[in-house]
Amino acid sequence: MNDIIENTLEVLRGKITGNPLISVWRHFPEADLNPKTLTKATVRDYKLHPSNLIKLSPHGRFCVADFGCEIIPGLTGRGKSGSSHCKDTVIDTPQKWAEIEYVDPNDGHLGMQLEFIRLMKQELPEVPKMMTLFSPTMIGNFLSGNQLLDHLRDSDYKPIIEDALKVISRVMEEYSSACIDAGAEGLFTAVQELDKTRVHQSQLKDVISLNSRFMDTAKRRAEFTVLHLHGEDVAFKMGIHAFKPTAVNWHDRTAGPSLEEAANIFPGGLLGGLEPHEVLEGKQKQSVEEAKKLRDRIPMILAPGCVLWQGTPNRIIDDIFAQYRS
Repeated sequence: MNDIIENTLEVLRGKITGNPLISVWRHFPEADLNPKTLTKATVRDYKLHPSNLIKLSPHGRFCVADFGCEIIPGLTGRGKSGSSHCKDTVIDTPQKWAEIEYVDPNDGHLGMQLEFIRLMKQELPEVPKMMTLFSPTMIGNFLSGNQLLDHLRDSDYKPIIEDALKVISRVMEEYSSACIDAGAEGLFTAVQELDKTRVHQSQLKDVISLNSRFMDTAKRRAEFTVLHLHGEDVAFKMGIHAFKPTAVNWHDRTAGPSLEEAANIFPGGLLGGLEPHEVLEGKQKQSVEEAKKLRDRIPMILAPGCVLWQGTPNRIIDDIFAQYRS
């Protein structure tokens, strides 16, 4: 393992080095439905903005396409996420959860992203890369148009839904292992269902239970795991206690805890300091200065709380790199 990867891994694992490490990421909706064009776009972006850690960002519904989601490409307009979507709701009634069947994680859209990882390994072997994965509940919400937890309230169908999520979980476990075999050093594992503005407090434990095996294989096989807690008010302590990641990423500028508060809660690496809306508008200078003051006190990598918006000017990203590394 080279020194560049090892130095980044030290911070991800909780060591304070003071090194000005940066990782930025965005979607490439004009290229991300094909592994070769996505590789070219990702490498081109890396050469413009050489992150210390590359987040591999397939199109946003790659984990659900093989379960029946017809893909609508992401939008490129300013302020859009660039993430793809499902054309229709695959599971529009609780009864349809019974139709979920095992899919081979080496085929279809999942297999295409394994090719993307292999190509990226060839192109940039010296830089640590983390592949994006979604939790079983997040996949369930993508398939059901965010009706998963509502469907679970119907006791007649709850066992069927739980069985379907076990199938999805098995596929994701096998897929996480395949991602490591393909060349990813780590995994960026996202959960949206620990957002207390979207999920009632009484259901948070159900979310943890439904994702009980999420990340188990990843933690055994990967050099590191980054847990992305997505939302406006995330159950931070519950998430890190349940999933025990190497490092964590969340909307620290808007959803709390702050980076400094998180360092008192969690002993691993912290990815944050940038808020995508601020970056889009070029209003991130104060955030970067605050992060510079923290990097000697906490194990952090400057990163967005979530994907950078489409239309974010390259000159602004250039400014971030120059300011933080000065």
